[in-house]
Amino acid sequence: MAHAHATAFAVRRAGNGRLAECRNQLAAAERHAAELQERITGLEGMLSGEHELPRPDARTNPDEIRKMLTQELAGTQREMNAANAEVVRLTNQENILANDVSTEQARWSDLNQHLEDLERSLRPVK
Repeated sequence: MAHAHATAFAVRRAGNGRLAECRNQLAAAERHAAELQERITGLEGMLSGEHELPRPDARTNPDEIRKMLTQELAGTQREMNAANAEVVRLTNQENILANDVSTEQARWSDLNQHLEDLERSLRPVK
């Protein structure tokens, strides 16, 4: 019976490890998406006139700056779409892994209960 407990522990630990790693990746992906959203908001603010345009030097034309900001905004929005897709993918993976861990824990708990019942039935009656 000790072997079943050790095996159950090892399986739970491996499943929990994969789940923890997935959650770490998800947290990093969510932080990245938040940073991109912040950058998009800043770029949109500059392009709308809400914030002042950056002036690298006095010779830079404001129209050139707007063009560069517009291109940067488009690129950042594409990156944001990819980041959001990664968050969705990792969220789905997290849900699957959490369900797998829960199912595996229930199976091992059931097996351990059966083994304990069997062990009790095999004890000599005193």
